[in-house]
Amino acid sequence: MKKIIFIITALCMVNLTFASFPVSHSSLETNIQTDQVDNVITPISTASGNGSGWGIASFACGFVGLFAGALILGPLAIIFGALGLKKKLRGLAIAGLILGILELLIIGLLIGIILAAV
Repeated sequence: MKKIIFIITALCMVNLTFASFPVSHSSLETNIQTDQVDNVITPISTASGNGSGWGIASFACGFVGLFAGALILGPLAIIFGALGLKKKLRGLAIAGLILGILELLIIGLLIGIILAAV
């Protein structure tokens, strides 16, 4: 599993670091939106602050919790999913909410099986 994650990460990094077309310095300046204040160029932030981070956080906690730390990440996925339902990216919030509930159900079943066996 670790090898697969490493290969996927390596492939993503290769795609992010190399452009598939030639980029000149002049075309880079014209394509990037910038604010110019006192001859200092600062990029304009693309973060809109629309609150979509709750849905992303919920899905991330739910997905990672399937593999490790479900006892902690499951409830976090539920909390973040509930907060994300009121914002944009509701689909990710709903998916994270479902994954969090699924994780808690699996943990409950495992605890029940262990207690029944004792």
